Amino acid sequence: MADRPIKAGVEVDSCRVVGAMTNQILLKQHPNTPQAEKAIARHPRHRLLNLVSMIMIGIGIFLRVVQFVANRSLWADEAKLSLNIVDRSYLELTHVLDYNQIAPVGFLWIEKLATQVFGNTDLALRVFPFLASLASLVLVYQIARRYLNPVAVPIAIALLALHAREIYYSSEVKQYSSDVMVGLLLVSVVYSTSPQLTKRQMLLFSGIGAIAVWLSHPSIFILASLATAYVVAQLVQASRFKKPLQLTTWIPVYGVWALSFLAFYVLSVGENSGNDTLLTSWASRRAFPTSFPDLDWLFYSLKRLFVKPLDFPRPFFDQVAMVACLVGIISLCRQTIKAALVLLLPLGMTLAAAYLYKYPFYSRVILFLVPFMLLLMAEGIAWLITLRVAIPKLSTRWTRFSASFL
Repeated sequence: MADRPIKAGVEVDSCRVVGAMTNQILLKQHPNTPQAEKAIARHPRHRLLNLVSMIMIGIGIFLRVVQFVANRSLWADEAKLSLNIVDRSYLELTHVLDYNQIAPVGFLWIEKLATQVFGNTDLALRVFPFLASLASLVLVYQIARRYLNPVAVPIAIALLALHAREIYYSSEVKQYSSDVMVGLLLVSVVYSTSPQLTKRQMLLFSGIGAIAVWLSHPSIFILASLATAYVVAQLVQASRFKKPLQLTTWIPVYGVWALSFLAFYVLSVGENSGNDTLLTSWASRRAFPTSFPDLDWLFYSLKRLFVKPLDFPRPFFDQVAMVACLVGIISLCRQTIKAALVLLLPLGMTLAAAYLYKYPFYSRVILFLVPFMLLLMAEGIAWLITLRVAIPKLSTRWTRFSASFL
């Protein structure tokens, strides 16, 4: 009789081990599938992590609501852009703006619509950036939950929810907050593990990408990153498993993106490309390299990225953030190269545009990179936490194993 409880306990532990192993096998064989997500969701630890994530989203929403309701006065650039929005018609907003202002046409039209619906008030002009900031919190949660270590999910949400610069720009009459939202939306929706798209997916992805370039200037960097990541993943898979490339259904999607961007560039961006005042202003802040390759500028800009706009203080915390980001990149590369590329390539694309003197690499105009860097950092922090927990367990098991031979 005394053996039964022990045996039952052994059976329960065995079931737990087998269940855990089954979930791990499922996750490896079928990543990012509903079955895998259900397997993770059943774990009590996941429920706790999900609860913490929800709490952090709530805190992030609260902080942004406080910033929005405070309704601070418009500063110079906001006021200049607001005058363009209020004084011009929809058609006039497609031309070069006054007061050396630049903003995507889609953003300007949404702002114009907001003033017509809610009136010519500061709060009306801030509604769209505010809503975009709230949406970003949810989108980061979806992306982190789908592609990162479960432990990294609440960390990523906390980093974005409490990010001072993201909170500040959530109520700024500029496109920076919506840049963040559009970039995250593209990764959340367009990122697909399926090599072949259905007609519905082709129409959806084509439409979202085509509209995105009119809503956000840096969205082209995200779209290029998604396309590059998919092609690289296909090349790796083809070389590893001797399979042909599966790009048939994706090529038309990429073609629609390219045509939409070309039309947007000719009609809108091209007119602003010769603005010497803006170029000189950004160049004075070292937003562009002086030559190619100008490695001094490259390393300086990468270090400055962690201070502004990532907001990690010098001289210690910015270096810790760099290490966490690097560890996150390595961790993701070991799991899935495609996800790592999707999060990292926007940085590379933006740097390439800066080398071409097409997009400044500085402060608020690269705010859209913040969530991607925070996701990488969250993955790195989660890996280090997991490693710290695993080492004592491995040490204990090794001690017991060694003792069995003594």
